[in-house]
Amino acid sequence: MIGLLLVACVAHVDFTDPDGHFRAAYGALDVDSWSETASSNGETIVPIEVASDTASFLVTVTSSARPVLETLVAPDGTVVLDAAEWAVSDETLVGAFDGDRRTAVLNWPVRGIDGPLAVGTWTAQFAGDPGTSVDLAIHRKTDDDLAAGVVTVRLAFADGLYSNDVREGIGTAVAGWQALWAPHGLEVVATEHETQLDPAMDFVANGDPSIQAFAEEFAGRGELVVVIGNVVTIKPLVFGTSAGTPGTVLPTDYNFVAIAWGNAAGFDGLLNGDEPDVLAVTLAHEVGHYMGVPHPVEIDWAHWDALEDTSDCDSESACESSLGDNVMFPTLSSDAPSELTPQQVEVLHRYVGAL
Repeated sequence: MIGLLLVACVAHVDFTDPDGHFRAAYGALDVDSWSETASSNGETIVPIEVASDTASFLVTVTSSARPVLETLVAPDGTVVLDAAEWAVSDETLVGAFDGDRRTAVLNWPVRGIDGPLAVGTWTAQFAGDPGTSVDLAIHRKTDDDLAAGVVTVRLAFADGLYSNDVREGIGTAVAGWQALWAPHGLEVVATEHETQLDPAMDFVANGDPSIQAFAEEFAGRGELVVVIGNVVTIKPLVFGTSAGTPGTVLPTDYNFVAIAWGNAAGFDGLLNGDEPDVLAVTLAHEVGHYMGVPHPVEIDWAHWDALEDTSDCDSESACESSLGDNVMFPTLSSDAPSELTPQQVEVLHRYVGAL
């Protein structure tokens, strides 16, 4: 079983400025959050101040209108992301173009070739409904070593997960996940929490205030929430799912990765043999999504990620041959996938939660 971790206190400051923005700084991560109303044409313009030591930033936009990223513009006026261009592409780079949730999230830069960040005011434009309330947050991280990072995870055991045998299997799976990421300069630090969260994880469909409440209490300073439940009701056959690619480090209804330990368990209802290995890959895969890494290829074998070092295979057999051992492959085609490409690792390290 994973031992409880006592996290050392980190000096921080927080205040509300005259414009009503809440500002806080926690070591290498700072946040600026506020609320406003979308314009008469439904647009929300988000200014992002980047300093010389800013390694990456994450924008979180929450609205009932299910916001969609339209553009990201650099300080010199260069449009670095344009939804219109990516809409006709067969490649995926960011999930903020999708508009399928009330919370849209953009982490930038995504790849090494997208950085370093230019100093000055960046601008992200989001589309929504006219006059709707919009909650905004910008996280910025400083990081002088984008080849080494710590990912702090709050493991939220759903209600009823009391079996010591099952928890031991989950602990073995987490250790396997740590072993998968350690060679890539990523240390996973996990802490267990007993909760009353729904073990059927119905919150996956549309988020839930219970997720936000847990995150507000336990997951500060860029920490991630991983809920361990029995099954994902709306996706009953999957081992896990992520609330976004990427997801946010801001406490919201969508602040989660959901892992269905029950689907990985054997007929005896326990995690033994190679079953913890399956769960380890699932943790690495789904948290990989949450930190911004897409599938290298989708299961139509006709859409790919926008990384240069993953294969553009175009059939199931070819993709299983070239990518089947990749942790981010969309299906579990290998007994224990273990590979990440250098550019996939770049994405993980540029996420603001890798500190």
